[in-house]
Amino acid sequence: MRCPYCKRTFKVKGVGRPRVTDPPERKSRANLIVERIKGHDLTLSMGAKELGIGKSTMKRLVDGTHVSDK
Repeated sequence: MRCPYCKRTFKVKGVGRPRVTDPPERKSRANLIVERIKGHDLTLSMGAKELGIGKSTMKRLVDGTHVSDK
């Protein structure tokens, strides 16, 4: 990305809150928990508590509407 003032090029780091599945170890852990929820071994609330996220985010992970490929 180029700075509009000095025209230097610099790398852009992630801005804002990191994604739930950003680190690879959290992604695999999230996938395991989602599979347990789909298999009715765990509730949404319990899965969210295990990952330290909210129930709405957990529901998006289970439904597959959470974008984690970026």
